[in-house]
Amino acid sequence: MILKTQKTTSNVKSQLQFINNNFFKSSSNYLVGSSLTLADVALATNLGHLEIIDYDISQYENISKFWTKIQLTESFLICHALFYKILKDIRTKPRRPSVVKTVVKSDTVESITSSIPENRGENLRLYHITGTRGTRVLWLAHELGLDLIRVVQVKWTTIKKKEFLDINPNGLLPALVDESLQEGKNIFEGGAICDYLLYVVCPNSPLFPKSWTADNWSKHFVWKHWTIVTLDGRLLSKMFGSGKVGNMINKTGQKIYEALIIPHLERDLDDNLFVNGNEFSATDIYVGYTLFVADQLKLIKASSNPKIANYFARLKQRPCWPRAFPENIKKKNIQ
Repeated sequence: MILKTQKTTSNVKSQLQFINNNFFKSSSNYLVGSSLTLADVALATNLGHLEIIDYDISQYENISKFWTKIQLTESFLICHALFYKILKDIRTKPRRPSVVKTVVKSDTVESITSSIPENRGENLRLYHITGTRGTRVLWLAHELGLDLIRVVQVKWTTIKKKEFLDINPNGLLPALVDESLQEGKNIFEGGAICDYLLYVVCPNSPLFPKSWTADNWSKHFVWKHWTIVTLDGRLLSKMFGSGKVGNMINKTGQKIYEALIIPHLERDLDDNLFVNGNEFSATDIYVGYTLFVADQLKLIKASSNPKIANYFARLKQRPCWPRAFPENIKKKNIQ
């Protein structure tokens, strides 16, 4: 058995090495060409098998990049949602050496299935431009498991036209349409959309931990309204004037960050992992986008504010972060 295992491991290594060195010639990180093909699906399936046994593929640079990219695609996340929940459940249970085959009981599968939201966002349509404050809404949606939400990327020239004004009379972004509703289907204002997703669409979300006390709730409501109503607008307008990112940091905007955000955020973080305790919550989503804007302006400095820098780094490690904050985001869209 040992010899057979060693031989199998050697075969896997040689095959991965061959694939790593002879494919991925395109900068798109796909096996062949610049778009996803059946070959990519086949490779991803096998890499999923290797993940089950915790096989380390980090030594294969091209394959690692490919696997990271595939795992962030919407179709992969939707198809593997239950798989990863079951895998996590299996890994967290103590293993018995005498058991060769792991059996997942039906009640375990039922409990896992019940934790996946029935509403996956298939009735939701978000009007958005990458980088705008709708990014906060999109991040929240993915954190809530609303993976089927449809994102309509609009243009700045269209939001003042009648078709869009019928959805949001302010002619601003973001805007959400819930096609499951007869009346009141058009929801606008970022804070209102976030409330709708949290309280109506996903009322039992873990983003509001059951352990929260009145102290946690008060902190949440303060940060929610402070970021959306005050900090976002003041940072953006004071820093950029026109509402668009420039190359120079406006001193007034820097003063807002240093005088308002730093002391209060460091106080609430204290020694916790997140703003409202050691559990990631909806509070972090409100604060996270504001910090994203600050980071684009190079205001977050690990040397002078390591607590905030480390906190922001933890937010960016969230699996849903790159789905809302793509690396190639155009800074001019941040408004």
